[in-house]
Amino acid sequence: MNQWLLIGVLVILAANYVQIIEEWATRGLTDTSYKVCCLLVGGPLCSAWGFESQGSRELAWVFVGLAICAGAMIYMKLRDLIRTRYRLG
Repeated sequence: MNQWLLIGVLVILAANYVQIIEEWATRGLTDTSYKVCCLLVGGPLCSAWGFESQGSRELAWVFVGLAICAGAMIYMKLRDLIRTRYRLG
């Protein structure tokens, strides 16, 4: 894979995460849908699988890390939903 293509994909993914974090700071966690967060988990996991299949384990782990970050976003959204719905601490 061309290194510039890989860098471009990583920059686009990073832009998505930064945009979500900035929106959450101003509008709250409910601004981003679960669909978007799930896509941000699925896309990097598919990429990780592809890199692993090609023997690029290091690149696969980079994309797994991005998927974990999006999974953390889903966790934060669910935690916020439960806290606000059930008025828990």
